[in-house]
Amino acid sequence: IGDQLFSVLIRLRRGLDALDVCVRFKISEATYSRLFTTWVTFLSRELRVLFPFPTREQVLQWMPSSFKRHFPNTRIIVDCYEVECQRPSGLMNSSITYSQYKSRNTWKILIGCTPSGLISFVSEAWGGRVSDQEITVKSGLLDLLEPGDMIMADKGFDIQELVAKRGILVNIPPRLESKKKQMPALDVERTRRVAELHIQDKTYLGASPDGRVLCTSVDTLCNGCLEIKCPYSI
Repeated sequence: IGDQLFSVLIRLRRGLDALDVCVRFKISEATYSRLFTTWVTFLSRELRVLFPFPTREQVLQWMPSSFKRHFPNTRIIVDCYEVECQRPSGLMNSSITYSQYKSRNTWKILIGCTPSGLISFVSEAWGGRVSDQEITVKSGLLDLLEPGDMIMADKGFDIQELVAKRGILVNIPPRLESKKKQMPALDVERTRRVAELHIQDKTYLGASPDGRVLCTSVDTLCNGCLEIKCPYSI
């Protein structure tokens, strides 16, 4: 059992191909495929209990001084991570996973971390067609937040109106109004501060090997342990 778990962890950590792991541990690809699916499903369920969403007090305790000075209410920093996948044979799956932003078929996952860089939220895999706003609302993230909490995100997460009734704030860089040729000085300074803090946590949000673990056939994943999430009727 120890070798089984180790083979799964080393692949997740290093982003190794399944064949590479099979050669190292001298097992068949079919056997390792079953082991990998079983262990990932088990770890997903167990680790969710062992590492719950951090409380506001825990986030504040480990918050860097730069956040405390400018954005002390920040509870989570979010971004979407897209992983290219093979084009599925079914028309519905192909439509669900096609990303307009990447111009290819992808998985889309919402990832969040605390201001200190701790990964605190990972959504289920959604088809690349889903928007940043939709995945934020339907992933269950907002149910974990409290009134007064602040979400830091990129400009694409324009969800202020959706979360206002919950008392949650959204901190995104200001937009340049179409009628203005230049952004006001206060907005420029705020954009700079948000960018400086956000880019630090981009390192953690994007710190996945290279997506090879998820870069597989969508049809295979649909029949395995993952389910395509789709908010649309097709």
